[in-house]
Amino acid sequence: MSDYIFVGDELYHYGVPGMRWGHRKTSYKSTGIRSAIARRSNKKVDEGFKKWNDNVKKRDDAINLGKTRNAAKLAYESNKSDKNLKSAYKTADKEYKKALSKNTTYRKGVVRQEVGRDASRKYLSEAKKIKKQLDANPGDRQLQKKYNDLMSKHDVERANARRAVEVGTKRSQKK
Repeated sequence: MSDYIFVGDELYHYGVPGMRWGHRKTSYKSTGIRSAIARRSNKKVDEGFKKWNDNVKKRDDAINLGKTRNAAKLAYESNKSDKNLKSAYKTADKEYKKALSKNTTYRKGVVRQEVGRDASRKYLSEAKKIKKQLDANPGDRQLQKKYNDLMSKHDVERANARRAVEVGTKRSQKK
């Protein structure tokens, strides 16, 4: 049966059922062509996965450097007269900022959030230690002042960590 129909002097062609105009029906029976197409597709997937994996590594490196910076900052704040602690904190801070700059805006927010949470936890942990000493000696004003200072730093870091992703998301949406 033919796909061509003659009505009077006019020729009508209905094509293959379900086929669209301008699209060719192709079937790759040759395994060489199919394997080439599959290789090309796999290469694109592999490149995308490699890029994603590199970005995850950058993010994780920045988070680890931020946690190291938090530990150095806490050590320096506990003993500000030690020059070695100050130089270690400054070095860790520079490395963290350098690693942070290699991330995209959204990932920067995620990194800042995780680093802020870590700093908040560290301040809270120190505050709990001071609170135990304060419970044993409630009249010590110096311990009370140190406890209040650590709790306020905990609150500030916690608020900044919450805000970090919101700011990063808004910046990435503007672009």
